[in-house]
Amino acid sequence: AMEHELSLLRSIGENSPQLIWRRNQDGLLTWANRAYVDMVRSAFPMNDEEVAPWPPKDLFETVQAPVGAVPVVERQWLQSDGRLTPQCFEVTSVSRENGSMHFAIDVTAIVDAQNAQSKFVQTLTKTFAQLAVGLAVFDRERRLVLFNPALVDLLGLPAEFLISRPLIGSFLDRLREARMIPEPKDYTSWRHQMEALESESADGSYQQSWDLPNGLTYRVTGRPHPDGAIALLFEDISEELSLTRRFRSQIDLGQRVLDSVDE
Repeated sequence: AMEHELSLLRSIGENSPQLIWRRNQDGLLTWANRAYVDMVRSAFPMNDEEVAPWPPKDLFETVQAPVGAVPVVERQWLQSDGRLTPQCFEVTSVSRENGSMHFAIDVTAIVDAQNAQSKFVQTLTKTFAQLAVGLAVFDRERRLVLFNPALVDLLGLPAEFLISRPLIGSFLDRLREARMIPEPKDYTSWRHQMEALESESADGSYQQSWDLPNGLTYRVTGRPHPDGAIALLFEDISEELSLTRRFRSQIDLGQRVLDSVDE
């Protein structure tokens, strides 16, 4: 049974796609599995006449031996002197008797995806920063996760409050305190209006014009986002409405003048 278990463990170590190696107390590499040796051969190819040295080259020289029983996980880029495309590995180091064991998994695709996501978010942030429309994005828990400078300018809410990631209820309460919401006849109707804002925004059907006490008019639009999130768009349409009212007034005046003419 012991020989069978030993054979099984050797087979697992040799056939594992992970890079696995062992170091002694002096930090010298004393054992490595097939995947590790193959990676060394790819990173540092040899001529057919040359004999591969033992121990093989330490690919992750900067990985330190862990202190204590808690495994140490860190990301390391493969050192190949430019012979291979840069690869990032997540290395888990475990302290063992008379040395340490190390396990490395290729996470290059994950790192590339995270970098691409970060650049995408930065691009969106720069784009949103240039918008004249105020943007507030709430996650599925209805907590504010993204807003742009125009939102601060339009609503007059402190940036510190918005950065604290308030819930949508607290966000709307602050708007009411700042008199940036249409003044309701009673609190109950106001709550119903705010509940409609959230529910209709989730299915993309919310669009209202808010006539504010300060004389401004905002168009508020709710849009659903992936994973249950919602976005609120605040647009100042006061000038547009004023121009429309002026045109209507001029048209009505012209109509009355024409109606008063005998011919």
